[in-house]
Amino acid sequence: MTNIPLKPQNETFTDTQWQAIFDEGDHLLISASAGSGKTTVLVRRVIEKLKSGTNIDELLIVTFTEAAAREMKERIQVALQQSVNEESDPERRQHFVKQLSLLPMAQISTLHSFCLAVIRRYYYLIGIDPVFRLLTDETEQILLKEEVWEELRDQKYEEGTEVFYRLTENFVNDRSDEALTNVVMDLHRFAQANPSPEVWLETLAKQYEHSDDLSEHPLFAKYIAPIYLAQLQSAANQLQRSIEQVSGQKDFSKLADMLENDYAQVAFLLQTFKDNQLTVFYQALGNVSFGRFPTFRKEEQKIISIPIKEQRDELKEQIGEMQKSFAYPPEKILMLMTQAQPLVQEMGQLTLAFMENLKQRKKDKGVLEFNDLEHYALEILSGSNQTGSEASTYYRQQFKEVLVDEYQDVNRLQEAILSWVRTPDDENGNQFMVGDVKQSIYAFRLADPTLFIDKYLAYENQIGGRRIILADNFRSRHEVLHFTNLIFQQLMNEELGQIPYDEAAQLVPGFPHFPESEDFLPELLIYEKENEETTDDGLTDEWLLEDKTDGELHLVALKIKELIHSKFQIYDKKLKENRPVTYRDIVLLTPTRKNNLMLLDIFKKFDIPLEIDDAQNYFQATEVQTMISLLQLIDNPYQDIPLAAVLRSPIVGLSEKELVEIRLINKTSSYYEAF
Repeated sequence: MTNIPLKPQNETFTDTQWQAIFDEGDHLLISASAGSGKTTVLVRRVIEKLKSGTNIDELLIVTFTEAAAREMKERIQVALQQSVNEESDPERRQHFVKQLSLLPMAQISTLHSFCLAVIRRYYYLIGIDPVFRLLTDETEQILLKEEVWEELRDQKYEEGTEVFYRLTENFVNDRSDEALTNVVMDLHRFAQANPSPEVWLETLAKQYEHSDDLSEHPLFAKYIAPIYLAQLQSAANQLQRSIEQVSGQKDFSKLADMLENDYAQVAFLLQTFKDNQLTVFYQALGNVSFGRFPTFRKEEQKIISIPIKEQRDELKEQIGEMQKSFAYPPEKILMLMTQAQPLVQEMGQLTLAFMENLKQRKKDKGVLEFNDLEHYALEILSGSNQTGSEASTYYRQQFKEVLVDEYQDVNRLQEAILSWVRTPDDENGNQFMVGDVKQSIYAFRLADPTLFIDKYLAYENQIGGRRIILADNFRSRHEVLHFTNLIFQQLMNEELGQIPYDEAAQLVPGFPHFPESEDFLPELLIYEKENEETTDDGLTDEWLLEDKTDGELHLVALKIKELIHSKFQIYDKKLKENRPVTYRDIVLLTPTRKNNLMLLDIFKKFDIPLEIDDAQNYFQATEVQTMISLLQLIDNPYQDIPLAAVLRSPIVGLSEKELVEIRLINKTSSYYEAF
């Protein structure tokens, strides 16, 4: 730790935030929980660097999105402007003015944008045409890949090698070879997230090399065994909790006996698997049997028995999946893996050929994809002999510090790029990484959170760098944080998330000024659709609920209206006092965007103003669809569906009942003629 300036008494930053702002001399990993002020800390660190004489163009600041980059620039601009206004020393003031002028050209961007800048500057090192077009249209990307793949596939069919035909037998049916196409595309996508995709593809088959012991087989030991162990351990723990819940209660004696039997079977499976007695495990797995769940009729019994039954049903399904995946004795599984090796090798070579053909086709067309930017930038920076190029030397001299936001979402290719612009490993580190592995949600985009976890564990002992934990949450009340901790203590562990939700990971209330109140306990709103159809004739069609999602969104809208009408009191940090809640204070988090249009319609019905990001396709909006239907009617009024849509819309305003009455007038002709 370097000499960190003494924190003034009136400074609002916590001690760990203060350390994160000023510490230097080594690589720093900032594990910043939600609401811990990481962006504020990052901006303040940049400003302090500038105050010490660094120029803004001597910093590389990498963000995950373009929006985050814009926000970062705006915050730095505001802070710089404030420094200009407050600085009395002419020389220092002029330095801040200079930084404001340099800010628009500063390298505060996504990694893709930085890679593009590297290619534009050093394209000649790898001999690519600097006049290229970025493929940003997804449809164009798909069509190009399909074109290249179809040519390669036809070529392979013409060559007719035995190993290719054996491969296709596993993926092709009488109707199509779509399954083979999907595997090649997936492998290509996974390979592109690696610094050396060719090497990654070539080594796939090595994991299928022969082994005399299944427990030592690289594929089984690395990928399959950990999943089995985690599932069996979780099942055993859950059964133990269920047994503790019902043991000693007379009404649940049969259930307790049944759960004890279930636990004995699962515990035996777990122990034999841990002991690598895989033949015994296979035999025991095939003989697992679950007794019939007892029937309970009293409501107080059902409160306990129903959740246990649901968990047990999940366990039965899980064991069933294990029986399907471990369907043969260990010796036969080993034999099948050995037989699969040449097919996996052929699949890797096929994907490699596709990748090379696609690369050449894009070169011929003068186009690049976003992934190409990263690979070409890495090729430029690493040099032909992987010892670094003049480009790497330039950037290492140019950037005094490399700051990376959302580090938990970086993949190995991006990590390799960063390694060529930060200081070499044998010098004092200058990379400042901010993130929270608990918020890593981009594994489907091939983010590799183990990069964060490995540093988190190593830096604890100051091996290769240092870590600082920002756990204080300044965004939420302690009731919200306590509830969040309670949930994730049950859900997150090392088996699931590779990091325990321990004391260091838990959210800590950091804002001390929230007034005490009993109104902020977490509340669950549960929509249950009635089994019987009960419709009040007084209700208009627009208030009839169509499905569960419709009902849940109505429930949310009603809750929001209740909060507004009751003038629910919230604390305003600027006013430093309570005030009535407004619509702008409320945020709605949804698991998917597919219901955004329905959400817009329902909130409009309740007169709730709503700002929504990415409300699906513009042409799917109700108003636009209505106008399209109207245009279709102008062209041809005999189209029933567009006519019904316009009649039902606010333009005409007929109810569904009235539409039915019109149809009944004439059941055989077009709706236009009946109307």
